[in-house]
This record gives sequence, C-alpha cells and structure tokens, in this order.
Amino acid sequence: MPQCSRPFFHAIVPMAAVRFGLISLLAVGCGDAPAIRRYTVPRENPHDLTSDVLRRQFPFVPFRWQVPDSWQPAANDQFSMRAWQTGSAGTAARITVGRFPARTGIPAQVIRWRRQLGLDTQDAEEAMNHVSELKTKNGTGSFVEIDGTRESIFAFILPIDDDFWIIRFRGPSDIAASQRDVFRSFCRSIEYAAPPDEPGGSSDSPSAATQDEAPDTDVSPSSAGD
Repeated sequence: MPQCSRPFFHAIVPMAAVRFGLISLLAVGCGDAPAIRRYTVPRENPHDLTSDVLRRQFPFVPFRWQVPDSWQPAANDQFSMRAWQTGSAGTAARITVGRFPARTGIPAQVIRWRRQLGLDTQDAEEAMNHVSELKTKNGTGSFVEIDGTRESIFAFILPIDDDFWIIRFRGPSDIAASQRDVFRSFCRSIEYAAPPDEPGGSSDSPSAATQDEAPDTDVSPSSAGD
C-alpha cells in the first residue's frame, strides 16, 4: 500500500493558516469605515470663466473700446480674435477683430473683399478710392467702405509694427447702412494699450477680452473667415 510522503498534519496546517488569515482580514475589514464626504463646488461666474478662457486661448489684444449696446458677443472663427454680431438671427451682420501681416498692403485687402462680395476686380489705385482716414482716441487708421448688391463690408485698418489690426463689419446691405455710423463710432472709440511686455504696458491693463462674454455657439461655415 503506498505510503504518504509526509505526515498528515503537514498537509492540514497550511490550509488552517489560510483560513486563519482570511478570518483575520475579515475582522479587520469589519471595523467602522470612514464616512464618505461630498463637496459641492460653487459654479464659477460665467463672465469670469469666459474672460479666463479667452486670455488663455488668444494673444493680448492691445486695445480698449466701447462696444455698442446693439452688438452681441459671437464665437470666434479661425481668423478672428474677438467677434460680435448685430441684427436678427439668420440675417445678422458680423464684426470681427483680427491681426494680419501688413506686407500685403491695404489695396490687396480691399480687392479681396470686393471679390468676396462678387464685385468687379479693381487695380490698386482704384481700390484706394474705398479708403479714407479715421482718427481714434490716440491714433489714425484707414476706414474702408465697400457696398455690394446684397452685402456690404466696412473695415478699419490700424497699422501697428509689422501688422494690420483689422476690425471688419460684414452683413446684409440694409443692416450695414443702419450700422455704418455705429461702426464708425466704435472705431473712433478704440484706444491703443501697450502689451505687458512693452514699455508702459501692464499685465493688469484691461484688454478687450474682459469686456465681452463669448457665447457657446459655433460659427457657421458661411460666416467664417475674413
């Protein structure tokens, strides 16, 4: 008859030890568990949140201005750093602020905008007939007016260093006609404020980003772009 190679109690003891360990763990786990604490974090002010998001997403805009009451904040597109809209839904005009290389020149901008409105091509000299001088609080820029059959474009071009800062209004011609003086007043209210890294600049200087609250909506493809 085969003999067991080790005493019987050697086989029993390990199993007993396992059982004792499990009982010990259960005993420890049955103690009073710490209570789960729940915290309610108050929602941040949407205006402050929007300002912080804008400051992180976009570079400093070196201007202060007075935004007309009839303009509502709008979502930025790939070309704009600030945006508004005015007018009824579906036929609203769009106002944008963008920064572009000045080497393209003003005539090239005017010719491109005329093309967007479906107007005849002009040469550089003819294009400058759309341009006049407009003074701001502490500078001078070029005001552009292009009247199309269905849409019109107004633009204000401010040269700063090697860039053009362009504030552009585009919308149905009837809305543009009623908003022309409003847009010009907005342009005249613009005041240059040096960026924080320039002499006279301050990281606490208010920028246009703190004056507006961006919406949650996206820009429709038909209205995007300059």
